[in-house]
Amino acid sequence: MTLNGGFGWHNPWPFEWGGGPTPDEAIYHAWRDALGSLPAKDDTGIDGLWRQCRSSAIASVATFCERAVLQAFPHVATDHLPLWEDYLGVLPAGTEEERRADVVEAYTRQPRADGQTVA
Repeated sequence: MTLNGGFGWHNPWPFEWGGGPTPDEAIYHAWRDALGSLPAKDDTGIDGLWRQCRSSAIASVATFCERAVLQAFPHVATDHLPLWEDYLGVLPAGTEEERRADVVEAYTRQPRADGQTVA
């Protein structure tokens, strides 16, 4: 079995191919290795599925710091997108990507005070 960013339950990003193991996969295999000879060879049963679900949950919790830091930047914000819209006075409209583009435009807009612009 390879650990190279495969496709399936252990890869939360559908286009992540190659490279090292995903966090879900690394946690799952660490858990399986810690159990030694206890787990079944075929992990399609209830125990294997339980370990898969738990591994995904642990991987989500393990990346909370990265996700929290990303909320400080409007071009990658997801959870705090409504807060950015409120702060910048942008009315939410469209898909999340369109809303993010509107927030980025408002955030990077440079106010101008030359006579022609004011007029």
